[in-house]
Amino acid sequence: MKEETQMFKEMMDLFEESIIITNKDLHILYANESYLNLFDVTFEELHGKHLHEIFPNTTSENRVTSKAMKAKQNMIFRKVHMEWKGRKMVLRVQTKIHYDEQNEIEFVMTQIEDVTEEVKQQEEREAMIKEMTINIIPMTKEVGILPLLSINTEDQKDIIIDHTLEQCRHLNIQYLAIDLSSLHTIDEQLAYIIEQLLSTLKLLGVEVFLSGIHPKIVPSIHSRYTHLSKYSTYQTLHQAINELLRNSNVEEENRHMDKRKRLYKN
Repeated sequence: MKEETQMFKEMMDLFEESIIITNKDLHILYANESYLNLFDVTFEELHGKHLHEIFPNTTSENRVTSKAMKAKQNMIFRKVHMEWKGRKMVLRVQTKIHYDEQNEIEFVMTQIEDVTEEVKQQEEREAMIKEMTINIIPMTKEVGILPLLSINTEDQKDIIIDHTLEQCRHLNIQYLAIDLSSLHTIDEQLAYIIEQLLSTLKLLGVEVFLSGIHPKIVPSIHSRYTHLSKYSTYQTLHQAINELLRNSNVEEENRHMDKRKRLYKN
């Protein structure tokens, strides 16, 4: 039995993932070397202790082993945020419940991977992509220009709509010229993203104009992506800006006129 236990320990210590095993009452039975190194603890500090005693400040949302036990099912948690010994960590956690012959929970093995640096790099990459991909240039307090640059990564395609809407709300943009002059080709996915962007902006109350459509793209829009042709288009950005400013001035004049009418009635 001791030999089997030693073999089990040696095998678990080979895993790069941090592993901790608790009984059905959440008392710690085992933790491998990776786990001890991750949390900078010794096995003597853990053995026999209740999991919540070791991590008393963990929020109920992050008590993943407890949640798996309560649900009585294996669970995967992609990003668990916690702070330990002054270090902010992001963990990917997976639980594996083991049942005895009576189908009662015997123990739970929890595998943990430290993804702190991975998440940090991803957030930095997303911030850089947002800055490179979406940058609305305000012309007036209501008019803006969005130079739509080439979209080369899946990350860019995922964030383009959300970040555009975010900037329109923040800048209070009512009229937006989306300049496509840097795009020399268009595919099905990009056409779909542009259509989704235009439709969503319309629901938000933003009037959108397209400008700078490259001659190579025009045939595709007329033949394959006809849903884009229903939007106002201009050959140059200058033309689009003039139209935006004209519409904005008309809208402003209408507001002043309505205000004068209300004052006159009163």
